[in-house]
Amino acid sequence: MTKWDYWVSCKVATGMTPGEYSIELKTAEGKDVSLFAPEDYVDKKNGLLRVNVLEKSPNSCLVYLPAEPFEVGSRFINVPNHKVK
Repeated sequence: MTKWDYWVSCKVATGMTPGEYSIELKTAEGKDVSLFAPEDYVDKKNGLLRVNVLEKSPNSCLVYLPAEPFEVGSRFINVPNHKVK
């Protein structure tokens, strides 16, 4: 489960500590989630977060995030297909 070949569109801001960024994104269900991600998983210039895609369906992808979001107790979330690159 460590194949980080995909990117998901997100809002990127400076994190609380050096080497991390604050990330905001929407799930396929329309809920906002936020997390702090290590800089190795973030493309700040293009507003992208590196993810691991586990499953694709017609409208969404099940992805594994590089860190756990604050709003849900899991690093597994569904994101809209059009947000995944």
